[in-house]
Amino acid sequence: MGIMHELTGLPVLSAYHGPEVTAVLARTQLTKSVPHDVRPALGEALFHGPVSYPASNPGPPPSRIRAGLSGVATFLGVLRRTYGVEVLTSASSS
Repeated sequence: MGIMHELTGLPVLSAYHGPEVTAVLARTQLTKSVPHDVRPALGEALFHGPVSYPASNPGPPPSRIRAGLSGVATFLGVLRRTYGVEVLTSASSS
Protein backbone atom coordinates (compact mmCIF):
# COMPACT_ATOMS: atom_id res chain seq x y z
CA MET A 1 0.00 0.00 0.00
CA GLY A 2 2.95 2.31 0.62
CA ILE A 3 3.94 2.41 -3.04
CA MET A 4 0.40 3.39 -4.03
CA HIS A 5 0.44 6.22 -1.50
CA GLU A 6 3.87 7.33 -2.73
CA LEU A 7 2.75 7.26 -6.37
CA THR A 8 -0.54 9.10 -5.83
CA GLY A 9 0.01 11.14 -2.66
CA LEU A 10 -3.47 10.03 -1.57
CA PRO A 11 -4.78 7.79 1.21
CA VAL A 12 -5.11 4.22 -0.03
CA LEU A 13 -7.70 1.68 1.01
CA SER A 14 -6.82 -1.93 1.54
CA ALA A 15 -8.97 -5.04 1.63
CA TYR A 16 -9.00 -4.72 5.42
CA HIS A 17 -11.27 -1.69 5.19
CA GLY A 18 -14.10 -3.92 3.99
CA PRO A 19 -17.10 -3.28 1.75
CA GLU A 20 -18.96 -1.10 4.29
CA VAL A 21 -16.15 1.45 4.58
CA THR A 22 -15.53 1.36 0.84
CA ALA A 23 -19.25 2.02 0.16
CA VAL A 24 -19.32 5.04 2.50
CA LEU A 25 -16.14 6.51 1.03
CA ALA A 26 -17.44 6.00 -2.51
CA ARG A 27 -20.46 8.19 -1.66
CA THR A 28 -18.49 10.86 0.21
CA GLN A 29 -16.45 13.83 -0.95
CA LEU A 30 -13.90 13.79 1.85
CA THR A 31 -12.59 17.30 1.21
CA LYS A 32 -16.10 18.68 1.75
CA SER A 33 -16.98 16.31 4.59
CA VAL A 34 -13.89 17.07 6.66
CA PRO A 35 -12.65 20.51 5.57
CA HIS A 36 -10.26 20.92 8.52
CA ASP A 37 -8.43 18.95 11.22
CA VAL A 38 -11.14 17.53 13.51
CA ARG A 39 -8.75 15.81 15.93
CA PRO A 40 -8.82 18.60 18.57
CA ALA A 41 -12.62 18.53 18.76
CA LEU A 42 -12.72 14.73 18.86
CA GLY A 43 -10.01 14.61 21.53
CA GLU A 44 -11.83 17.14 23.67
CA ALA A 45 -15.12 15.25 23.34
CA LEU A 46 -13.49 11.92 24.22
CA PHE A 47 -11.24 13.11 27.04
CA HIS A 48 -13.30 16.07 28.36
CA GLY A 49 -10.46 18.52 27.89
CA PRO A 50 -7.84 19.73 25.43
CA VAL A 51 -5.65 17.11 23.79
CA SER A 52 -2.34 17.90 22.11
CA TYR A 53 -1.04 16.17 19.02
CA PRO A 54 2.55 15.86 17.80
CA ALA A 55 3.62 18.11 14.93
CA SER A 56 4.65 15.03 12.94
CA ASN A 57 3.48 11.45 12.91
CA PRO A 58 6.30 9.42 14.45
CA GLY A 59 6.97 6.05 12.90
CA PRO A 60 9.42 3.21 13.03
CA PRO A 61 12.85 3.64 11.48
CA PRO A 62 13.22 2.54 7.85
CA SER A 63 13.58 -1.20 7.45
CA ARG A 64 17.12 -2.32 6.65
CA ILE A 65 15.72 -5.47 5.03
CA ARG A 66 13.65 -3.43 2.55
CA ALA A 67 16.32 -0.80 1.89
CA GLY A 68 16.45 -0.07 -1.82
CA LEU A 69 13.43 -2.29 -2.52
CA SER A 70 10.71 0.31 -2.38
CA GLY A 71 10.09 3.71 -3.85
CA VAL A 72 8.84 5.06 -7.11
CA ALA A 73 12.13 4.63 -9.00
CA THR A 74 12.40 0.98 -7.96
CA PHE A 75 8.76 0.32 -8.87
CA LEU A 76 9.14 1.92 -12.31
CA GLY A 77 12.35 -0.06 -12.88
CA VAL A 78 10.54 -3.34 -12.18
CA LEU A 79 7.76 -2.37 -14.59
CA ARG A 80 10.31 -1.59 -17.29
CA ARG A 81 12.53 -4.67 -16.80
CA THR A 82 9.82 -7.24 -16.10
CA TYR A 83 6.97 -6.10 -18.33
CA GLY A 84 8.55 -3.74 -20.83
CA VAL A 85 6.37 -0.89 -19.56
CA GLU A 86 7.85 2.57 -19.96
CA VAL A 87 6.18 5.18 -17.77
CA LEU A 88 6.43 8.75 -18.98
CA THR A 89 7.05 11.35 -16.32
CA SER A 90 7.50 15.09 -16.55
CA ALA A 91 11.25 14.52 -16.18
CA SER A 92 11.39 11.97 -19.01
CA SER A 93 9.25 14.02 -21.42
CA SER A 94 11.35 17.19 -21.30
